[in-house]
Amino acid sequence: MIDAIRDHLFRRHFKKLNLPRSEYAQSEVNRLRSATVLAATPHHTIGDLQEAVDFFDRSGILCQGYYIDLSKTPPEPSSNIDVITKEDVIWIGIPRKELLIKWLSYSTDLLISLNPGHSALMRYLCAASNCQLKTAIDYGNAQEKAIDFYLQVRHPETKNLRELCAAIYEALKNIS
Repeated sequence: MIDAIRDHLFRRHFKKLNLPRSEYAQSEVNRLRSATVLAATPHHTIGDLQEAVDFFDRSGILCQGYYIDLSKTPPEPSSNIDVITKEDVIWIGIPRKELLIKWLSYSTDLLISLNPGHSALMRYLCAASNCQLKTAIDYGNAQEKAIDFYLQVRHPETKNLRELCAAIYEALKNIS
């Protein structure tokens, strides 16, 4: 019963985010100056996220990572990775006001969701994002239909995360 109430309240808050799609007319990669990468447990570790953030930093794109870990012992944040913990989320699964204000104030050119649809919180953060270009990794079973991503990349079994980031980077260079 509580789960049904929580889901109903979450969907109600989520529908309020009906934000208009941003125009991304100039999609050349050399115009990308900043990126945000989102990852969550259990599919990725904070080391996976650090690898993705480092790839974009080496490519000349200032990158900030957000790692969602709602367990009792989340990892420590680093200089370019913030950890979103259980204390940052209210009981219906949406971010607390402080986290939402911080999230909305951080506007970047590119958002990459490494596991879209994995959690309600991740879907909420992606929908609320001010990023110009939203990109998702499609694992074949994600529920990303609720969010309008501009680019979805299939994740083949043979590619590691660094190769996947390189594929996203190359795909963005080919957008005209």
